[in-house]
Amino acid sequence: MAKFCIWIGIALVVLFILPSLVNADASSLQVNETVKDFRISFAAINDTNMVAKFWSNGSAFFGSSFKAPANELANGVAVMAGNDTDPYKRWGMVGVFVLKNPENTSNIEKNATENNSNKYIRVFDRMIDGHKGLLLKAGNESYDPLMTYMAMYWLDEVNGKATKFVYVVSQWPDKETERLLNTIHVEEIKQILD
Repeated sequence: MAKFCIWIGIALVVLFILPSLVNADASSLQVNETVKDFRISFAAINDTNMVAKFWSNGSAFFGSSFKAPANELANGVAVMAGNDTDPYKRWGMVGVFVLKNPENTSNIEKNATENNSNKYIRVFDRMIDGHKGLLLKAGNESYDPLMTYMAMYWLDEVNGKATKFVYVVSQWPDKETERLLNTIHVEEIKQILD
């Protein structure tokens, strides 16, 4: 009888406790990509079936809706993840933009909030990847189920000026976007040439 109770105990652990420990992060896909001089990592939505990398030298990287700072971009890199069969075309992206000259970070923040075409926008201060950042939640109405989250933070801010900023966009639900924001890590890789 004692052996039977031990087996029942083991079965309960395997059936109930072990899956909860294993599934704690099983609902996300960890994305780790190196693009040019940057390593970008974050937790993507659980049904991700596509990860894409983008890079550019200059503003050709961006569509016409992105307003670059006046001093223009030296280069940009990005990693995007999502499910290309999702009927809502939800995706998440982390990009790093390198400016030719230091820019006042307040000007970039102001540009991001004032040039947003959505009817509803909420702005939050928050820490992202250990840096002071800005989070915008935008949609057509306050109850819009397809809200877009935009966040930005600076990799090299000194006295309110920076040349490298990280721009995050997510159309994932609240929970997955929060996980994305909590797991983002961007680091610059110094290339050693022979």
